[in-house]
Amino acid sequence: MVAVRRFSVRVPMISDALGDAAVVLFASLFAGLFKQAGVLLSKPVWVMGLGNLVLVVAGVSYLVTMRDKLLLH
Repeated sequence: MVAVRRFSVRVPMISDALGDAAVVLFASLFAGLFKQAGVLLSKPVWVMGLGNLVLVVAGVSYLVTMRDKLLLH
């Protein structure tokens, strides 16, 4: 029983660490590609607008998925 608990605790921690590493890897990869292409430097307003849109969508999705826990019925 103890071995099962240890396994069930370690698997989510390992998968979370791998997911975090994947996010950092892909973010740095795409940042490098955009930098080489010069896309970010030529359209700063477009990049800011896209970043703001992503943040708004993430915030709204958080509120929708967590509304029961946030007591916003």
